Amino acid sequence: MKISTVAKVIGGLLAGSIVALLLLRWGVSWWMHERPFSTARFDRAQWMAGNRSNDDRDCIRGAMAKDILRTIATPGASRTDVESQLGPADRVHENMAHYDLGMCSGLRVDYDNLDIKYIDGKVAQAGHSQS
Repeated sequence: MKISTVAKVIGGLLAGSIVALLLLRWGVSWWMHERPFSTARFDRAQWMAGNRSNDDRDCIRGAMAKDILRTIATPGASRTDVESQLGPADRVHENMAHYDLGMCSGLRVDYDNLDIKYIDGKVAQAGHSQS
């Protein structure tokens, strides 16, 4: 085998390995940080019953977060309409309402929140965060 052929084979293997590692990293990151928030549709009864102990490793509320962001806490939705579905926030700081989701993402050692920012009584921004 010529040296140029060996170099091409090694280069191809190296490039393939890099792509595989990047895909693996993306997959693990998605699995640990995004998937936990998109596994269930919003169910008001489960939402209201879930996570009142601050030790929700089952992440009942967290599993509904993406659906809530897509269907309830949408930009322009009124605070009254959001709270009629989600109930009162667990904590409110100025115009930001925080709902406890449980220990959902990563290694499940930090608490996750659903954060909804209101301006003039309407949703301006919403998302999930880790604290």
